[in-house]
Amino acid sequence: MGIIKFLYKSLIFTLPLPAEREIKEIPFENYAYFHASSMGEVMSLKPLVKKFSQDYPCVVTVFTKPGKKRAEEFFKRKTLIYYFPWDKQCEIEKVLRNAKFVVLAESEFWPNLLEIAFKRKKKLFLVNGKISKQSFYFYNNIFKDIKKYIGAFEFAFLQDKKYEKFYKMLGIPEHRIATLKNLKYDSIEKDVEPLFEKKDFIVTFGSVRRDEVNIFIDVIEKILNKNKNLKVIIAPRHLINTGFIESKLKDRGIEYEKRSEKKVPSKRVFILDTLGELIRVWKITDVAIVGGTFGNHGGHNLAEPASLGVPVVFGNSVHNVEEVANKLIKKRGGVKVEGEELFNTLEKLIEDDVTRENTGRNAGKTIESLKGASEIIYNKIKEMV
Repeated sequence: MGIIKFLYKSLIFTLPLPAEREIKEIPFENYAYFHASSMGEVMSLKPLVKKFSQDYPCVVTVFTKPGKKRAEEFFKRKTLIYYFPWDKQCEIEKVLRNAKFVVLAESEFWPNLLEIAFKRKKKLFLVNGKISKQSFYFYNNIFKDIKKYIGAFEFAFLQDKKYEKFYKMLGIPEHRIATLKNLKYDSIEKDVEPLFEKKDFIVTFGSVRRDEVNIFIDVIEKILNKNKNLKVIIAPRHLINTGFIESKLKDRGIEYEKRSEKKVPSKRVFILDTLGELIRVWKITDVAIVGGTFGNHGGHNLAEPASLGVPVVFGNSVHNVEEVANKLIKKRGGVKVEGEELFNTLEKLIEDDVTRENTGRNAGKTIESLKGASEIIYNKIKEMV
């Protein structure tokens, strides 16, 4: 046993496990076991769990509290959901004992989970796979013991070709690797209930980061002054920043209301200070501005508003959503802007009905063209198990 593996196992063994993370006896046989870290990975697994739950009972473990909550919202049919038990060996044994196969989302490589699955001859699948250069270096050069288990995956379905070389170097043969479209596109549902009845033209600033607030408030003030029948919704990425947004609006004398205090807005600015409702806002939005792209954050979910036929405006920082950003630009379903271009672009989309409708239509078609990975993965895994 390598020193890194020894230290890891010793640490995990000594950590006290909270009672909420203990795995109760699983009342299923031959179930499909899925593991995700948080909400993003749960979104990736959503279409697969729904498909496999038609054929097998399913068990899902999730590391974070928001992820578990989201999983409980998504997965109802023949599915049990647990917190991930911190890679505790005795708990992992319980999870895997009667599993027919194991599906891990993105890059959830827990050493004890992989080792026990390997030793128990459980078939392992990686879906929506990715890996950072730092993680690759760690596995390839420091925690080398884990390479044997990564190399034993039955199949790795990756979300981008740039990851293929890393997984090959970690031991997965080329014939057991396929690059598909991102599973998250398949998880987007268009049949959602609007947050409230739409009566006005609505511009939504979604997933707003703290360092983007001043940029957006400047633009909001301008478009409100120029367009008297327009309403604005601001959805902070992190609710802790709600107070900061409020203070900036007060500084400008802009009246607002908050979703936590009023269900339907009567004022022209509405702050969405609740979790899990942004998709319902996109449903009633005429123009979407997606945050995380105007600061140095790499961008947030462009696909969600676009899938609903909403024209999407975003900044230059899109390295986390590069594929969909480039597709939207190419297909004219989205617009990348910087500086004063944001206000000018918004005005164009607000005033020009034809441009706005065409851009929204192109956005919806673009996202539809990116779907399909879940069906391919579902059929391949069924064939192999």
